[in-house]
Amino acid sequence: MSEGRLRRLHKKAPKEIATALQPYGYYRPLIQGELVQITPEKWQASYNVDSGPGIPIVEFNFNISEEMGNDPAFQALLPPPHLRPGNIFSHIEYDKFKNSLTTLASERGYFTASFTQHRVAINLDTYDVAIQLEYEGGHRYNFGEVTLDQDVLDTEFLKRYIPFEQGTPYSLNALIDLQQALHDSDYFQTVEVAPDKVQPDSNQV
Repeated sequence: MSEGRLRRLHKKAPKEIATALQPYGYYRPLIQGELVQITPEKWQASYNVDSGPGIPIVEFNFNISEEMGNDPAFQALLPPPHLRPGNIFSHIEYDKFKNSLTTLASERGYFTASFTQHRVAINLDTYDVAIQLEYEGGHRYNFGEVTLDQDVLDTEFLKRYIPFEQGTPYSLNALIDLQQALHDSDYFQTVEVAPDKVQPDSNQV
């Protein structure tokens, strides 16, 4: 690597370090760098980084649809303590919270859920963050008919292993319980349980 390229990379480094700190909520770092030639073929670059103050959350407006808000599984996620006003804003924690909502929605049968608004306003002049997040869950799907594709045992006998009834709210955990029960029955070498495609004109899966 030439000396010219080394110096160009060293000059860019403070900006890249500052950018790397932003996902963690630090937008006012103080960075000092030094590039020293130790031998004709050896250089040493060093950087002293003071992250500065983290940018605080001053407002967190979160709205969720009523049916989803009454679901105990979602109530356990709310409110997210790391996104409360006064805390340092973290893009990573914010994305993690959004992902936890979408994952839980899929596991609980809210297959049409979506974010109708997700806005993070970072004001570097006042040095604060305002968050607006709205999650529309739609309706929760129920279990529909269970199709057992096998030719080993009587179908009515196998239905005894189904841990839910048609019309009860969908739950991925219930499907896992069904798969485990069939597998533990020792009647089958392999068992696969999966939800069918969601029909838009139905409330069952």
